[in-house]
Amino acid sequence: MPGAPGPFPGPPMPGPRGPRQGAGKRRGLVIAAAVGVVLVVGGIGAALDDDGGKPETKPSASAKPETAVAGPDGKPGVPSRETWEYVASAHRTAFVAYLRALDPGLTPTSPGARARPLRRAVNVCLDIHQGKPDATVLHNTAYRYNGGQASVPQGSQKARRILAAVKRWICADPGLRAHFAKTHERAG
Repeated sequence: MPGAPGPFPGPPMPGPRGPRQGAGKRRGLVIAAAVGVVLVVGGIGAALDDDGGKPETKPSASAKPETAVAGPDGKPGVPSRETWEYVASAHRTAFVAYLRALDPGLTPTSPGARARPLRRAVNVCLDIHQGKPDATVLHNTAYRYNGGQASVPQGSQKARRILAAVKRWICADPGLRAHFAKTHERAG
């Protein structure tokens, strides 16, 4: 009936509802419980800490120590070179330029990733140096260069071209060959 008195005198009003009864108490209890859990966990951690809260001075298990070798003057402390650095600069440049022309995704440009195609090429050369079968070397080449911004399917023409470039500019480099001869025994 229109205009009849009742608990709802008209249509509901738009807008936010008023505060619910008891909502503040529940929220306070949840916050208190969360703070209590944090304190309990922190207390357990402190109880298990046997160094009296002193900062840890030993390196973590995942930290890699810096490798050092004797330099030309015999003094220790010279950081070791990465294997790809044994390849002549002109050969490295030509190889990376070829990969970039083949597929720009094969040559990342971020500072930490620039050496990635060269590291992968050295691993392909190591497969060859170890006498692995040609099919395995081709498979591993595609596997190593596939992913990220580039797609190199197994057995593809792209994989064959990458392998040919690796052989031409990286594996044939006298500096890398001498390094392998010195550091790796020939398989077979």
